[in-house]
Amino acid sequence: MRITQKNLTRAYLSGLNRNISQLSKSNERLSTGKRINRVSDQVTDAQKALKVRNQIRNNEQFVRNIQSIKNEISAQESSAMQMNEILIDVKELLIKAGSGINSDSDKTIIANEINQLNKSILQLVNMKSSDRYTFSGLNNEAPIQVDNNGIVLFNGVNVDDILETDLKDDSIFIDVGLGMKYDTQIDQSSVVQLNTSAIHLLGYGKNGNGTPNNLVSLLNKVVSDLKSGDVSQISEYQKQLKESVDRVLVQVTDIGTRYAYLENSINRLENEKLNLTEQQNHLESIDYEEGTILNKSYDMAYQISLQLGSKVLPLSIFDFMR
Repeated sequence: MRITQKNLTRAYLSGLNRNISQLSKSNERLSTGKRINRVSDQVTDAQKALKVRNQIRNNEQFVRNIQSIKNEISAQESSAMQMNEILIDVKELLIKAGSGINSDSDKTIIANEINQLNKSILQLVNMKSSDRYTFSGLNNEAPIQVDNNGIVLFNGVNVDDILETDLKDDSIFIDVGLGMKYDTQIDQSSVVQLNTSAIHLLGYGKNGNGTPNNLVSLLNKVVSDLKSGDVSQISEYQKQLKESVDRVLVQVTDIGTRYAYLENSINRLENEKLNLTEQQNHLESIDYEEGTILNKSYDMAYQISLQLGSKVLPLSIFDFMR
């Protein structure tokens, strides 16, 4: 078969373009450090790499969401623990008030001290963290308020009149990857409760003796009785205070458990990210040593092609004119 100059030229140019393309891609890989710079480079591996990238982005979103609520839960824990410390002082004052050796002025002094401690409890339960009330529900308003008559209110309702059946579940759950979800949408495998409701922390309603279960309301009653010189119910108040202390400790434990869960979740996600990053590097990154060797071979092939061109391509009229 007769091989024409046209065929030789076509074959040469095809080989030259291939060498140029290989060298260009090799240069790009070395400059970017990426084996895949566009989907067309490696379609199958590119699809796998994109999937891993999405997994890494989701992982980072999980971590950001967890970090954003850790501070809030930490603030809840700190406030609840401070409240527990205050209750220790209140307990000592109640023991002192019930000793039976206090004058009316002594009772007034004790009442004033308890009143100040009660105000501190009210401040703690109405604290804000990141523009959000630490112990609020869905409405994000100051959870506990005291009206002009000294009545303690939760969402505008007298806490002493609240029954368990009156309470709506105002828990807020955070999906650590996909944003906020409420009770009817909860996926238990991916969410954690964000808030601790003030009403569950302080209590509501009354016990069988008509004594307030709510801590703030209880201490208001204690203060009122002491200022009037009445200590007949001190023993009852001491029992009810113990219930309040136990309630606060339960909430502290619950908050601590949630915080530990978040810490463990972050550790797990960080380990997952390491594995995903290794997968990403395996799919996308080049071996620089191997890439450099290939680049040199592609460059050599390109230089040889240029030298070969002077022997393969036909002479033009300009060559004769030199």
